[in-house]
Amino acid sequence: LTETDVSIVLDTGHLAIRSWLDDKRCFHKFIEKYGPRMIEVHAHDVAPVASISYGRGQPQVVLQDHKPIGSGILNFKEIIKLLKDNCREDLLVVVEDYYHDPVPSIRALREMIDKIS
Repeated sequence: LTETDVSIVLDTGHLAIRSWLDDKRCFHKFIEKYGPRMIEVHAHDVAPVASISYGRGQPQVVLQDHKPIGSGILNFKEIIKLLKDNCREDLLVVVEDYYHDPVPSIRALREMIDKIS
């Protein structure tokens, strides 16, 4: 990416579903690596909704995204701090909360941002 001028969008739920169960530091790694290129964050929590086993394998947790901020397993206080320390000041944060009233998520994020500032 160093030879291009491409911007990046972080989707908290998608990163968590892909990586969080295997690597609790996935947000640290992603934001520290790509923070300066990030222009937007799609913020939503994820929650465990089931456990499934394939064959004789270990049960795997199934996560669902687009949950209200603070209702799932993600530490948004930590994520907001990482964003503040590693990203542009004009970073756009979009609450991606499809099936719930987004206002509580917006308030929760605002409160976290205010406490960091």
